[in-house]
Amino acid sequence: TKYKVSVGKWGVVAWLRFSLCARGSLSSFQYLCCVSLGVATTCCVLSVGPFLFPVIECGGMGEDLRARVHQLEADVEQAAKIGSALLTQNTHLAKELDDTRERYVAKVEKLEQELHSTRMKLECSIETEKGLGADLERATDQLAKSKKECSSYRAALQKLQAALDEKDNTSSDQALKADNEKLQKQIRRLEEQLCESRQMNERLLAHNTSSSASSHEALESSRIVFEQEVQLVIEQLHKEIAELKAEKEEISQRLGETEERLKATLTDLSEQKTLLQNQEDESAELRAQLERLQMEQLDPKRRGNSLFSEVEDRRLKQERELLSLRTRFRALHENERFLKEEVRRTRNQMAMILATVSTKKADVRQLRLLQESLTSANAEISRLTGALARQTNERTSQNDIPSDGNPLAGVLKMETLRVTKLEKERAALLKSIAERQMREDRLLRETHEAALKAEALEAQLLKAMVRKSEEQPLSAGSVQTTEVYEDLGMVEEKPPVLREVIPMQPNTQTIQASAPKPADRSTDSGETEPKSRSGTQPKVKFEEGCSKENEPHTETDGKKSKRRGTLVEPSLQVRNSEKLVTDIPQCKQQ
Repeated sequence: TKYKVSVGKWGVVAWLRFSLCARGSLSSFQYLCCVSLGVATTCCVLSVGPFLFPVIECGGMGEDLRARVHQLEADVEQAAKIGSALLTQNTHLAKELDDTRERYVAKVEKLEQELHSTRMKLECSIETEKGLGADLERATDQLAKSKKECSSYRAALQKLQAALDEKDNTSSDQALKADNEKLQKQIRRLEEQLCESRQMNERLLAHNTSSSASSHEALESSRIVFEQEVQLVIEQLHKEIAELKAEKEEISQRLGETEERLKATLTDLSEQKTLLQNQEDESAELRAQLERLQMEQLDPKRRGNSLFSEVEDRRLKQERELLSLRTRFRALHENERFLKEEVRRTRNQMAMILATVSTKKADVRQLRLLQESLTSANAEISRLTGALARQTNERTSQNDIPSDGNPLAGVLKMETLRVTKLEKERAALLKSIAERQMREDRLLRETHEAALKAEALEAQLLKAMVRKSEEQPLSAGSVQTTEVYEDLGMVEEKPPVLREVIPMQPNTQTIQASAPKPADRSTDSGETEPKSRSGTQPKVKFEEGCSKENEPHTETDGKKSKRRGTLVEPSLQVRNSEKLVTDIPQCKQQ
């Protein structure tokens, strides 16, 4: 019995020590099984012990056995307490295990959700990166095109400036020289006519001293009238000189205006340079924004909840689209304004050049350059209109995408509607500008054709009058040659070339009075008349005012039309010793 009790006692203690030592190496479930097995074994030994060993209480050793039994009971109670503590600790560990499992499952779910949101953000950032890359390429292409256009405009401007300078210098100098030469030629022609007429008058006075007093008075009156007409021609020449001076001042004024236009063109070029600089700055900002987005994609700390981050990404994407639309609209608006200014300036230059063409012969090369610049400007306008139409289609396709409850979608839609409205207004404005330009071109062509017709009719009439005036009898001496030079204040070696020959306005009575009578011819038949221009006696009838056919089309010819007459019956009778010849002068168009 003693052996059995000691074995049971030390077995329980050994088992407790084993269990305590194996606690660190065994799992919680194995440890729980061992504890339950040891407790069950101890209970069985304690319950069976009193029945198996009743002899323990007998004999002298009963007290020792009782003390040992009490000690064993105390050990068993201590083992039971330890087992209950182990059970409570086991339950606590099981609860901790459940909590840990739940936390692990929640953490895994959260990580999966964050992984999904990160993938979505990565896809959105890749799409935005592609869009920004495309925008950057378009911006660089547009910048290159604008640089090319700027260089072409600069080359065209230099060509136009050189042509204008050359034309202004050559045309003004040549026109003044030609006018001076024409005036000098006309003055010399008039001097020759005066000399011949005075010689003829002296010859006629010496020849007709025996004629009647009436013929002498008629010759004297014709001489006086002719001198008056010569004075009138001299006054008209003075007026022409004043007009030439005014025209010279006008040419200098036009030269100043041309310089001002060139300065304005240079300012426009500087504005275009600033616009190009702004576009380069915008492209640099786009590059910086692209780099910032790439860095944000690589930063894991900026990742938030998937739903909120997705909504935030959509909002930021729509804000970026709105900003890009605004910047594109501003750039296109600035481009449109610059092209309108270019078209207006080109049309003004064409109008001025066409106006100078009506009075002078325009430079064909300069007109061709202006036509090319105008066509290039129209092509640029059509290109921008097509780009606006394409962007409008893209915006309408973007408007079809649902907004998903984003508050900025309504703002974006209103902005796109406003942009489309402005594009419609721009298209209407371009259409009205094109119509007005066509109307102005048509009016300029009609004005040019009318001016050409007026010049042709005027040249035809002047040529006929010059022929008639050259074939008139000259009845004056050569005494007043130096007086004419002194009155006009010009003596040159070369004969002057007139821009317009100003005809004299003879009276029919004066010409008929100055003509020799048939009696004089019969009396002087023995003498041979000279075969020069002094033997011709024209009969010309003039009528005050101009007919509608020869009426000039411009208002500047009003002064000249007042001192011109209309040739009604141009007939020329030439008297010689043999026969009477009637000639009608033929007028050729210049």
